[in-house]
Amino acid sequence: MNKLVQRLKTYLIKKPTLKEALPILLAFASAFIVLTTLLIFFKSSSVVGIFAQFLVLTSILLTIHLPDSGYYLAIILNLILSLVFFIFFWGNNLTISLPGIFIPFFAILLITILRFLLNSLVKKVRSLSQQNEALQLLNTELDHAHKDLRQQNDVLKSYQQIIRENENSLSRLAFFDLLTDLPNRTYLSDRMALLISFSQEYSTRFYTVFIDLNQFYRVNDMIGITGGDFCLKSLATRLQAADDPDDLLARLGSDKFVLMIKRNIPCQEVKSYLEQLNRIIIQPIDYEGQVIGIRPSFGVALYPFDGASVPQILALADSDLYKQSADTDNHITFFSPCAGDEDADF
Repeated sequence: MNKLVQRLKTYLIKKPTLKEALPILLAFASAFIVLTTLLIFFKSSSVVGIFAQFLVLTSILLTIHLPDSGYYLAIILNLILSLVFFIFFWGNNLTISLPGIFIPFFAILLITILRFLLNSLVKKVRSLSQQNEALQLLNTELDHAHKDLRQQNDVLKSYQQIIRENENSLSRLAFFDLLTDLPNRTYLSDRMALLISFSQEYSTRFYTVFIDLNQFYRVNDMIGITGGDFCLKSLATRLQAADDPDDLLARLGSDKFVLMIKRNIPCQEVKSYLEQLNRIIIQPIDYEGQVIGIRPSFGVALYPFDGASVPQILALADSDLYKQSADTDNHITFFSPCAGDEDADF
């Protein structure tokens, strides 16, 4: 029975070819010939009953196992059996011949209904199978689409990363000096504007120290521009290591640096602070075996006395007032009247 169910499942999906069905057809036809011969020879009611049952089962099996050829073969066998009963038993025994004549027609009706139901079932199964294949194809397409979306998402992420890096690079270029990696004039101006707003609101003051490297052009003439850049980077590194964390060190360009002291401290403390930076700057720089000595000049502006806006304060960077002391011991110049006054009122 299990084999029959399995074969039914198989043939609901795929019908057998004539080559596959031929051995089965021959086997059933041979069995029919043998049983018909026995029926003619014995002429027994018991033989008729057995043969009728066998033919009904055979018709059902043929219809299930071979949906097309088996069905037509079963019809032919049943018609032949009915004709045999009609010819050989009609005149001899009416009781035996009547079942033999009508049972084949019952079998034909039964297998016709069965074939109709099987065909309907086959159509439904095939429809479900096609829908399943369509769903599998759709799932495959969705998987491919999902993979493509993931790849596109990865590409977009990489582009976004590149854009962020470019934005950071552009921001770095816009606000920092390429040579020394110090904040440039733009960055300094922005921070100074914020500090001025804060000072106006809370009545505080701050210092802006201009650091000029005296006659630095001679360094470029002596060791070249590459050597001069090396010296500038070395000085920037020294000043960054020595300045207060609350202060802002920037490069205005060329040989000019700016130190913005945001702490509200007396002038004398500022002077001591700058003396310390001066000792750091004048330390010799070794460049390819040549010892380079650099002397700075400091110009100190106090907000708001020496300027009330960013342009006014930065304009002092080009003032000659603090550069005049380049070759003297007085290398620190205060623009405001508090220069050197320890007891000035702040």
